[in-house]
Amino acid sequence: MPVWQKSVIGVLVLMVLMKSLGVTDSLNRWLTDAHWRFRAHIRPIPFPDDILIVAIDDKSLRKLGRLRYWSRKRYAQLLERLRLAKAVGIDILFAEPDEKDPQGDAAFAAAVRHHGRVVLPFHQWQGRILSEEEREATKRLKLKLPTVAKGKTLHVPFAFAETFQPPLPSLLDAA
Repeated sequence: MPVWQKSVIGVLVLMVLMKSLGVTDSLNRWLTDAHWRFRAHIRPIPFPDDILIVAIDDKSLRKLGRLRYWSRKRYAQLLERLRLAKAVGIDILFAEPDEKDPQGDAAFAAAVRHHGRVVLPFHQWQGRILSEEEREATKRLKLKLPTVAKGKTLHVPFAFAETFQPPLPSLLDAA
């Protein structure tokens, strides 16, 4: 067997081994981070003045506890303070009802509906099947998508939609 064939086989075996050990995922993340840090260093782009980031910091977590213990009324209050914002994106998945404060869920859903320009995330699970309620909520979401022209619906493909964990149906309907 020629040397180049042995080399190809060796590289393939090494790649399979690295993938099975999870090395490629962390290497990929490290290279991506290094790329963006280098790009920001070479050609910094100023942060837009019309964007505000509201983050949950360690001080808040120490004072108020883990996020799962926060009443969703806090998020409703935040949306009230952000009532003039053109859009609000919340990067927290509200997939389960708040068992300690169900009124907080209702207040948050009402605040999302009242604001009218709130975006909530989905999470993609591997091998997860949506419940019937979640499938119905996703169908309602698809009906809310914008139209292209004269009533024609914009069809956005939901690749593997059955694996997406949407937010609570009440929040999904309000967003």
